[in-house]
Amino acid sequence: MKKFFSALGILALLLSSVYFIFQLKIINILPSLYFLIACGIFLLLFLLLTILSIKSKGWLGKLFMLLLCFLISAAYLAGGYVLQTTNFTLNNVTTMHTNDDYYVSLIAKDDISLDSIQGKRIGKLENVDTYASEQMLQELDKKNITYETKDYASIEELVQALYNREVDAIIVNEVYRNVIQEIEGYQNFDKNTKTINTVQYEVEVEQNGNKVVDVIMEPFNVLITGTDSRYGVNATSRSDVNMVATINPKTGIVLLTSIPRDYYVPEVCSAAEGCPNGQMDKLTHTGNHGMNCVRKTIESFMGIQINYSIKVSFESVTQLVDVLGGIDVYSDASFDNAGNGNTKCKVVEGINHMNGECALGFARERYAYAQGDRHRIKNQQDVLVAIAKKALSPAMIVKYPKFMKALNGTFVTDMPMSDIQRLIQNQIQNNPSWSFEQYFLNGVGDWGFSAEMGQDLYMMYPDKETIKTGKQKIEAVLAGKSSKDIENVQNEKKNAVKEEWEGY
Repeated sequence: MKKFFSALGILALLLSSVYFIFQLKIINILPSLYFLIACGIFLLLFLLLTILSIKSKGWLGKLFMLLLCFLISAAYLAGGYVLQTTNFTLNNVTTMHTNDDYYVSLIAKDDISLDSIQGKRIGKLENVDTYASEQMLQELDKKNITYETKDYASIEELVQALYNREVDAIIVNEVYRNVIQEIEGYQNFDKNTKTINTVQYEVEVEQNGNKVVDVIMEPFNVLITGTDSRYGVNATSRSDVNMVATINPKTGIVLLTSIPRDYYVPEVCSAAEGCPNGQMDKLTHTGNHGMNCVRKTIESFMGIQINYSIKVSFESVTQLVDVLGGIDVYSDASFDNAGNGNTKCKVVEGINHMNGECALGFARERYAYAQGDRHRIKNQQDVLVAIAKKALSPAMIVKYPKFMKALNGTFVTDMPMSDIQRLIQNQIQNNPSWSFEQYFLNGVGDWGFSAEMGQDLYMMYPDKETIKTGKQKIEAVLAGKSSKDIENVQNEKKNAVKEEWEGY
């Protein structure tokens, strides 16, 4: 019986050790030398406990070693499970390169069902999102439903036709639902209509050929887009937050360049993505056609190359910040935080410790500032930097399992898992210190024609000088310099001109 106890403890230790090392190898986040050292430590510990188990005498000694082996085995199993969960999360978040999810709905104003749409007139868009309309019509054909269609030039005309009963139902891509409710007269669109059929379809994301060879040796640009999709992070939705993160792993500099959501720019996309290609509209509307459209549009008007993209759900901010135990953010104004529809969050001038709900509200707030959306962009950057600093802090080690669980489903990226593993390995091995720099593109607010909506909307006309400066700052960081060097050069030029003028 004593030998049985010894064998049982050794077997539990062996199996749990193999499981942990296997998961550690699969996730591949340790540098090779660190992995070998870890394997050596596990082997030595196993041999030591095996010898002690065999040589222990008496029932008490055998029982003690059995409990010790079980306790260590339980720790190995827990650690292995954390690694397995982390690997699962990394696999999930690196799936954006496969496809974008779209949802298109058949919407009616009268109390009718899908069956009673038989022989009715259906409205659809003529030149925008034709691919989405085709998906719905194909679904109706499969169900042997007959219909006739009528085309409309814009979203507003399409919805107006439904309200005026020119058509019995309309086909609307779900990405436009929030846009419709922003049009005057249609704020209660959801309440006044009903969805009688919804079809989910996928559009393959075009492969980005701008990826770098080695993410720990070469600098790169990452597009970060925040969406407000009701169907989860994989579904397309307006790109309400847009930043270009320029990362130089050698210098440890991260430059965040924010772009206003209302920037009036020419859209760039493929036919399947369905945007009014080449026509002017808000940058936020490009998100309705997928991450490729957002990326290519920004690359086009800024004249830069984006290597990777990350899409984040707005709601993910709440759970991430809560798992981190809150974040500390500086505010240059005091106000009741109503940006998240919650007046319980008070923001004071100075450092604020925020939970997830308050951080989300702070990132959304614009009415408390004279600069409105411009100031909101700064707050969004500050929240992102605070999250990054907290996540990279040593205190996160004990919260790591919860953090990885919270990450799952909150964002997706087209950065390959192998590159993410390399970045983690570099962080573990070299522990680089990161410094964050910030810049904001600017513009002038005015009205402009929206190709998507077919009407005039509030836009922000880009300030070309800030775009030029933004590009120069990005190029400086990519070249191994600080983005602040650009401001110093510009100031030196201004002072030189001033001195020259004063010399006359």
